Amino acid sequence: AGARAALPTSCSAVVFVSAKDVTASFEGLATLAAGLRPLRPSFVTASASAGAWALEVEHTWSEQECEEASAKQLIRVAQLYMTRTSSRRVFEGWRVLLDHSLTSVDSGGGLTTLDDWCALLKSGGAHALRAADVSAGNEKLTHALASRGAPRLRLSALCPGVAWHAAEALLECLRNGETQLGEPMVAAAPPTKDEAPPSRASGRRSNKGGSAGGASAGKRRTRTSGEANKQEVSATTNKRSRK
Repeated sequence: AGARAALPTSCSAVVFVSAKDVTASFEGLATLAAGLRPLRPSFVTASASAGAWALEVEHTWSEQECEEASAKQLIRVAQLYMTRTSSRRVFEGWRVLLDHSLTSVDSGGGLTTLDDWCALLKSGGAHALRAADVSAGNEKLTHALASRGAPRLRLSALCPGVAWHAAEALLECLRNGETQLGEPMVAAAPPTKDEAPPSRASGRRSNKGGSAGGASAGKRRTRTSGEANKQEVSATTNKRSRK
């Protein structure tokens, strides 16, 4: 199989040739992520005859026409996303970091490479990035995805400022029509706090040091004044002796 292609944002309809094609494959998952319905080929012919897009609800595959349980589930969830997200795609606004461990995830939907994962997330409106993209562009991330078996320490060191979620959990949410990923595998590290300003105690120590310096200067000034007075007294005594 070739590289998967993301559904472009301009795509407003996805047609499946037969009911057997309505499965939880990459095409089915991408349709869900894009918030679209799986349509029959009759949608195309009806639209061409009318010279305008036909009503999708009249040409959507139904559960009764499908035999596989996964296909029935996909149709139910597609309808749920259509009513819940309106014109928004499921992952719209996400900036997602993808870990290379995603290639080992048993997705059941033909996601075998990072390019496949990028295509799925982009179909849902997300901006998918790899580690090299983040380090080069200093991108601000909203999510990070890895396999459940990825080493936690490596993930936290790779990008500590964002929470890491299991890709398996994302697929479960997508297939079940859920919007919350649940608890992350690795929580985001708290932001580094700025250094606290000097305390009053340290300020007093500094002032004390300054006062000590001032006292030394005062002592030096006192000695200088005393020596001058001694010289004046000595000069007066000498004058009296001459007289």
